[in-house]
Amino acid sequence: MSILWHKHLGLPHHDIAKLSSAAPNTVTTTIRTDIEKGLSGVEKRHFHQLVSQIESQRDFLKSYFLKYPPRTLKEAAAEINRQRRSIG
Repeated sequence: MSILWHKHLGLPHHDIAKLSSAAPNTVTTTIRTDIEKGLSGVEKRHFHQLVSQIESQRDFLKSYFLKYPPRTLKEAAAEINRQRRSIG
């Protein structure tokens, strides 16, 4: 909805993209959908969201890192990769 609000204010598309944290193509598509189908068309848009490869291990990793907190991001990444290899 922020895309449409910023467009209503007369902002250019590149500014709308930055302010809405949206890709320029998303801004254009959202505005085009609003013009063609109205607000209900915009509300019905579905976005493809990728699922993380480690999503199935989220609970295990969370409890593991609570018990054994990594000291660095590099250490955490290495442990996640080690867990992924041991599971499959």
